[in-house]
Amino acid sequence: MKDTTNVTTTTTITRLLPPLPQQLSLSPQRSQRLHQELQQREQQQETMKQLHSPQQPVRSTIAEEYQEPPTLA
Repeated sequence: MKDTTNVTTTTTITRLLPPLPQQLSLSPQRSQRLHQELQQREQQQETMKQLHSPQQPVRSTIAEEYQEPPTLA
Protein backbone atom coordinates (compact mmCIF):
# COMPACT_ATOMS: atom_id res chain seq x y z
CA MET A 1 0.00 0.00 0.00
CA LYS A 2 1.33 3.41 -0.94
CA ASP A 3 1.57 6.16 1.66
CA THR A 4 -0.61 9.03 0.45
CA THR A 5 -0.55 11.15 3.62
CA ASN A 6 1.58 13.89 2.04
CA VAL A 7 -0.71 14.19 -0.97
CA THR A 8 -3.83 14.51 1.18
CA THR A 9 -2.26 17.12 3.45
CA THR A 10 -1.02 19.20 0.53
CA THR A 11 -4.44 19.14 -1.13
CA THR A 12 -6.12 20.26 2.09
CA ILE A 13 -3.67 23.14 2.60
CA THR A 14 -4.08 24.24 -1.03
CA ARG A 15 -7.86 24.37 -0.60
CA LEU A 16 -7.58 26.43 2.59
CA LEU A 17 -5.21 29.00 1.09
CA PRO A 18 -6.57 31.79 -1.12
CA PRO A 19 -5.48 31.54 -4.76
CA LEU A 20 -1.99 32.93 -5.18
CA PRO A 21 -1.06 35.72 -7.61
CA GLN A 22 0.47 34.35 -10.80
CA GLN A 23 4.07 35.34 -9.96
CA LEU A 24 3.93 33.46 -6.65
CA SER A 25 2.59 30.21 -8.07
CA LEU A 26 4.94 27.26 -8.53
CA SER A 27 7.15 27.52 -11.58
CA PRO A 28 7.48 24.33 -13.68
CA GLN A 29 11.12 23.98 -12.60
CA ARG A 30 10.26 24.25 -8.91
CA SER A 31 7.31 21.87 -9.05
CA GLN A 32 9.46 19.39 -10.99
CA ARG A 33 12.20 19.66 -8.35
CA LEU A 34 9.67 19.10 -5.56
CA HIS A 35 8.31 16.10 -7.43
CA GLN A 36 11.81 14.64 -7.76
CA GLU A 37 12.46 15.20 -4.05
CA LEU A 38 9.22 13.40 -3.21
CA GLN A 39 10.19 10.47 -5.46
CA GLN A 40 13.62 10.26 -3.82
CA ARG A 41 12.00 10.28 -0.38
CA GLU A 42 9.67 7.45 -1.43
CA GLN A 43 12.65 5.46 -2.73
CA GLN A 44 14.48 5.99 0.57
CA GLN A 45 11.43 4.74 2.47
CA GLU A 46 11.31 1.65 0.23
CA THR A 47 15.02 1.06 0.87
CA MET A 48 14.47 1.31 4.62
CA LYS A 49 11.60 -1.19 4.41
CA GLN A 50 13.83 -3.59 2.48
CA LEU A 51 16.67 -3.17 4.99
CA HIS A 52 14.37 -3.98 7.88
CA SER A 53 12.49 -6.79 6.13
CA PRO A 54 13.01 -10.20 7.76
CA GLN A 55 14.05 -11.72 4.41
CA GLN A 56 17.57 -10.33 4.72
CA PRO A 57 19.85 -11.77 7.40
CA VAL A 58 20.45 -9.15 10.09
CA ARG A 59 24.21 -9.66 10.12
CA SER A 60 24.72 -8.70 6.45
CA THR A 61 22.54 -5.60 6.86
CA ILE A 62 24.64 -4.38 9.79
CA ALA A 63 27.85 -5.12 7.88
CA GLU A 64 26.61 -3.09 4.89
CA GLU A 65 25.78 -0.15 7.13
CA TYR A 66 29.27 -0.14 8.66
CA GLN A 67 30.97 -0.26 5.25
CA GLU A 68 29.28 2.98 4.20
CA PRO A 69 30.71 6.22 5.62
CA PRO A 70 28.24 7.96 7.94
CA THR A 71 26.30 10.61 6.01
CA LEU A 72 25.55 12.80 9.03
CA ALA A 73 28.63 14.77 10.08
